[in-house]
Amino acid sequence: SLKADLDEHEDAVFSAEDGFQAVWTELLDNVQSSKHLYQSNVDDVETMLTDLARLVNILVSIQPFIGSLQMVTEQIHPMVEEHSRRRAKQEVMSNIFDKISSATPNTQQRVVAIQTAEDLRLTSVERKRSNPLEENLIKTKESLKSRPQVRRAGGSAHSSPVKEVVELPSIPGNQPQ
Repeated sequence: SLKADLDEHEDAVFSAEDGFQAVWTELLDNVQSSKHLYQSNVDDVETMLTDLARLVNILVSIQPFIGSLQMVTEQIHPMVEEHSRRRAKQEVMSNIFDKISSATPNTQQRVVAIQTAEDLRLTSVERKRSNPLEENLIKTKESLKSRPQVRRAGGSAHSSPVKEVVELPSIPGNQPQ
């Protein structure tokens, strides 16, 4: 019976051998996949380290250039701000001009403005015109200055008051009726 138990156990082991073989094959495949995945990750890390070293070299080589860019930026910053202010002013002026050009004119206001300007101009012209009475007064003074002095008997030269009738031009509205 020991022999029978051993035979039975051998048959069970042989029948379980196919199951063990399948599990073993599956585990071996998992190990191989993990090994390939691990090797792939190691390769990626090595590539990243190589790329990082290249980037560090590039950064070290361009550091002076970046410093000079910073200096240039600090120097032109006031000019850029001034240009921005000018541009903003130009935009405001452009908006104002656009509003003016798109506005519909009020003809009544224009007529009133033109009439007011013409009235001011006429008033100014009238003020500049000379008064005819002033002109006659100036002529009379000049004629009195140009008359010769009369000598009296006594030998002294005195100017005698000369009365002269000067006809003044008539002024409209001041004529006797």
